[in-house]
Amino acid sequence: MDSSQAPKRMMLLSLIAAGLGLASGGAAWILLHLIAAITNLAVFGRFGFHPPSFSTLAPSPRIVIVAVVGALIISCLAKWAPVIRGHGIPEAMEAVLTKESRIAPRTAIAKPISAAVAIGSSAPFGAEGPIIVTGGAIGSLTGQLLRVSPSERKILLACGAAAGMSATFGAPLAAVVLAVELLLFEFSARALIPLVVATSVAGGVHAALYSSGPLFSVPARSYSGLGALPAFAILGIAAGLLGVVITRGLFTVESLYRRLPVSEFWHPVIGAAAFACVGLIEPRALGVGYDAIDDVLNTEFPVINSLYQGRRNRWSYNVLFPQGGREEPRFPGLVKYDLETGGYVAYSAGPRYFYNEPGFAPRDHSSAEDDGYLVGLVWNPVDQRSEVQVFDCRGARIAEGPVARILLPRRVPHGFHATFVSQA
Repeated sequence: MDSSQAPKRMMLLSLIAAGLGLASGGAAWILLHLIAAITNLAVFGRFGFHPPSFSTLAPSPRIVIVAVVGALIISCLAKWAPVIRGHGIPEAMEAVLTKESRIAPRTAIAKPISAAVAIGSSAPFGAEGPIIVTGGAIGSLTGQLLRVSPSERKILLACGAAAGMSATFGAPLAAVVLAVELLLFEFSARALIPLVVATSVAGGVHAALYSSGPLFSVPARSYSGLGALPAFAILGIAAGLLGVVITRGLFTVESLYRRLPVSEFWHPVIGAAAFACVGLIEPRALGVGYDAIDDVLNTEFPVINSLYQGRRNRWSYNVLFPQGGREEPRFPGLVKYDLETGGYVAYSAGPRYFYNEPGFAPRDHSSAEDDGYLVGLVWNPVDQRSEVQVFDCRGARIAEGPVARILLPRRVPHGFHATFVSQA
């Protein structure tokens, strides 16, 4: 290319990248809402586009039936578009390395649909791989329609893939790093500038459609500084070793699949039956898992049984921060933590109810620490009214939802703190 044309080509690629940021951002929004709709309808038997929490899912044969039916649909889709097999990122890398960054048009349709069906029928994996392939396919198709070189088409493929990641997770800088490392294989201004443009626009799409923060809202922590570096180093080593174990385990399972005396058509069905059986034991192991991550990261206003104040206690009850990083006091659920094992159970009402800090009311003549009720004021923005909700704290019953609701004749301002004082 004539060096005098380089600035013009970079400007052209940047403009196209901005369009890819919008397109891939829209694709990410559609994919996430399609996953939520299928999950609500198939797994929970209701209609809605808000991602449900699997903490409220009761084990039943429906889990296995839905997973197996979803796997059969995916097997049929794989007959039409074999490219949907695999993890997503390796397929995008293969297109860059061996196919001059050309991805077939049907990939942009088949991959998000198959991913939505798989995750929507409770398959336990995330939307990262599918959105990378979908966004990459949009970028590749754009590069095939326009008169660009294979090298420029690679940049557009990376822009689309990174934009999808940015729009999904609200993390444009991380999306840039991932694209540079896995798809571009170069660090040049010609590639980096369009990439930054695409991820920035897609980040704006995320902010417009969801919120101004990342998908996982992490509260501010004071654990930082040079003194904390050794702990982070140990964490990095542990995470790396765990990644090796998971990767090798994945390759081992894939090799075992290839030895099965059945057609590839039935492989997804076998896998679906296996993970569905795990879901019968622990439903929160199913689905995309974003709600479980948020439940661990984002809680506030811990409450305990006041009879254990100043004593060793096991249980803590917190309100949940909203998913998506909104910095506002609209807490969509409650969580019960086991401080001895690190386990927890949670209840999320989605956008229908917003919870205030509750109070713990011990049951009369109770002998166990969690033998009592959480009582708190709740704001219902749909019906524009306040109510009191009561949760049974024994065992995992909080996840089943309130055992009693008292509708109030007047609105109580949202954001109240609470405590419980016995009349005794």
